[in-house]
Amino acid sequence: QDQCGRIKPLAQDADWVMEAMPMGRMMPDMTLLPDGSVMMFNGANMGTAGYGRAKDPVLRPIRYQPWDSSETVQADSRFTIQNPSYIPRLYHSIAMPVLDGRVMVAGSNPNANTRELSEFPVEYRVEMFSPGYMFTDTPRPLLRAEATIGRTINRPKALSIQALQKANANPERGQGDGDTTENVISFDTVFEVEVKFYSGLVTSEAQALTPKGGDVGNKPSRVQVNLLNGGFATHSTHMSQRLVGLEVVGYVPNKEGRLGRLKVKGPRDGALTPPGWYQMTVVENGVPSEGIWVRVQ
Repeated sequence: QDQCGRIKPLAQDADWVMEAMPMGRMMPDMTLLPDGSVMMFNGANMGTAGYGRAKDPVLRPIRYQPWDSSETVQADSRFTIQNPSYIPRLYHSIAMPVLDGRVMVAGSNPNANTRELSEFPVEYRVEMFSPGYMFTDTPRPLLRAEATIGRTINRPKALSIQALQKANANPERGQGDGDTTENVISFDTVFEVEVKFYSGLVTSEAQALTPKGGDVGNKPSRVQVNLLNGGFATHSTHMSQRLVGLEVVGYVPNKEGRLGRLKVKGPRDGALTPPGWYQMTVVENGVPSEGIWVRVQ
């Protein structure tokens, strides 16, 4: 079926709101994007989850924008159909966001045994999906992490994204290539990030256009700082992923008087943001920077 439901579980008198997707789909792989939208990949149009129980693969991904209904003319306009893949992916497939803003799409093993000659054999190919914000006319903001991010070991003065990716090559260990650099965000603590906004946004404009709290569940503000954890997936079930909007509490202009540094408050506690590794991005007018790995504690 093409029906789906959404709910704001913490709202007073929370209730389900039903909507219609552009097409039916079962066993979808859904993942969050750093701009607050949701991507839906893979799955089938007929059958059920399990070995050999599905057919008619759905090849077109769908993007869902969960902005308030008051911001759209029709509820269905929150869904947009994306360019198709040509690889069927059914049971045991995944979709995961990566640092540069793309989504890695992989897997599919719908057979009880690894049978290469079945209708839908085990899939070893990997695809990289590029969302629309990768192709905008506006250059993406460039994010730099500053030494004021929490506590660090051998803290850098200022590292570019590329250097930070190298320093955090193994996020599970928090280090790479012998480098002990970490970017740590502490709960309810203010830190700073340096951002290059190619639109030349001035500080007063940012203050006027960024609501307190940076709620990613509503229509995007001009400037957001978000934490993204891709969670983990198995058996067509994607668990523990989350996108947390951080509160921007201050702005520091650069020498040209343009917006150059953001003062951001870390998550309040571990209830919605469990300690661990997250991709941090700065989003300007719906276009995210490349991410950097940060550890929340």
